[in-house]
Amino acid sequence: MESSKLLDDEIVQEVVKTGTDLRQYSKQVEKELKDVENKSIQDYIKESENIVELHYQIQDCDNILERMENMLLGFQTDLGSISSEIVSLQKKSVSMNQHLQNRQSVQSQLSQFIDKMTVSEELIVGILEAPVTEKEFVKCLKTLNIKINYLKEQSFSEVKSCQDVKDILEKLKIKAVTKIRSYLIEQISKFRKPMTNYQIPQNTMLKYKFFFEFALAHERAVAHEIRNEYVDTMSKVYFSYFKSYSTLLNKMQYEELATKEDLMGHDENSSKSLFHKTSSSLKKKSTVFTIGGRGEVLTSQLEAPILKSDAGLRLLWRPLNSNIGFRPKFIKYLVDNACREYQFICEYFKVQGNHAMDMFAAVLNNTLILLEKNLKTHVEGSYDAIGLFLCIHLVFRYQMLCHKRAVPALDTYWEHLQKILWPRGIEIANSVPCIHLVFRYQMLCHKRAVPALDTYWEHLQKILWPRCGDKQPLQFNERWKKSLENINAEVLSSFPSLVTGSTLLQLAFTHLVQYYHRFQDLLSPNVRNQLDNIHYIMVEIKKYKTSF
Repeated sequence: MESSKLLDDEIVQEVVKTGTDLRQYSKQVEKELKDVENKSIQDYIKESENIVELHYQIQDCDNILERMENMLLGFQTDLGSISSEIVSLQKKSVSMNQHLQNRQSVQSQLSQFIDKMTVSEELIVGILEAPVTEKEFVKCLKTLNIKINYLKEQSFSEVKSCQDVKDILEKLKIKAVTKIRSYLIEQISKFRKPMTNYQIPQNTMLKYKFFFEFALAHERAVAHEIRNEYVDTMSKVYFSYFKSYSTLLNKMQYEELATKEDLMGHDENSSKSLFHKTSSSLKKKSTVFTIGGRGEVLTSQLEAPILKSDAGLRLLWRPLNSNIGFRPKFIKYLVDNACREYQFICEYFKVQGNHAMDMFAAVLNNTLILLEKNLKTHVEGSYDAIGLFLCIHLVFRYQMLCHKRAVPALDTYWEHLQKILWPRGIEIANSVPCIHLVFRYQMLCHKRAVPALDTYWEHLQKILWPRCGDKQPLQFNERWKKSLENINAEVLSSFPSLVTGSTLLQLAFTHLVQYYHRFQDLLSPNVRNQLDNIHYIMVEIKKYKTSF
């Protein structure tokens, strides 16, 4: 390998190419090297002084570097010592910081303990002497509440210092509860004053609702006494108010009341025509089977405010119809008061769910029972089917209004009203012929029918067919023309507007044809052949079509 490297040398390659004798060439090279060495020695001799000087300088540098090395080693040793001291200081700092935190924690807890366990003279004076409505008393009462609760917590840990303040805190609690009880009983008594707007004392009680919270937390017997006093008082107040309203309502009752003879198409005996017209005792009979302006109770008047004036009072008693005794403004007044009462009970007495429902029932049950009885009395003598249907839907609307206000407490009351209104509506429907029920329902549809009446329409369908089936075919053939004449005369005389009367007459006749056709489909072929042809009836009906 060394031979191959030697051959790669340029000088060797040159010698090989020229064929020079290597021994001779070696001697020559050796001679040249000696010459160079001799020259180098001469140069060294010439520069000997400089070299000596350089040697001394190098020695001096070595000494300096040695001293520097010793200094650096000493500095390194010092740094090691400083690092150890820093680590030690860090450990001491952590230890001192931990001790400081422990002391601060103990100091904070001890400070809180002392602050909550000590009873200042300011607190004593505030509870004993300050009036309950002043900010000073309320502030001191909240402070006392905190101290009493803290004392209870520490008593479980058997802290000895609790015995030092237990007696004085108990006395302050008794004094505070006594003052609160007197104040709240006085506020509740204000509800009993005649013509009192009871929202004012309610708002005052809400302003100081912490009073009841304090009594409930520390003296339940007093809290129950206050709650029972409020329930008893408000139960009597509401009952008195609404009983007076009901009495006034009865005094403002219409003098003219509709009877069953005022219903369209009423039959006094089965021997008379299906469309026999009876004498009417009501002068304004159109109010019995027309909507007129009464439909506004479901729209603009549903949530309209009650005016605080004589006119507003009369509007409160404005009847939905002549003799049902169901006043929308009156019910709206009940809804507003009941919702406000339920919300007050929940907020002030800190009750929810069934507890709130029970307390609300204790306050308003007597009043609601009175109103149910009054409504039942009026409904039993009512023959205004349309008014009853509007009342049914009003009950549904007001129930939804209560739910919108998150007040479910009146649900049972609404159910009771429906149970009073529905049976009477069905009873009236059963007492009226095939055709007039359809006619009456069609008028409702004509005046913005409401979904709540769909169920009633199903009842009408169940009633219509049996009543039609009771008529003999030959009797129908003999009387239907005369009945058309009677209906035409009755409708046109009952409606002030000829356009409205004619329109409703045609609607009634159209439904007559439709149900007559369906009625024929239910009959056997033999009976069907005895009846007049439907096209013949339609020709006769067209004679009553009038253009205005």
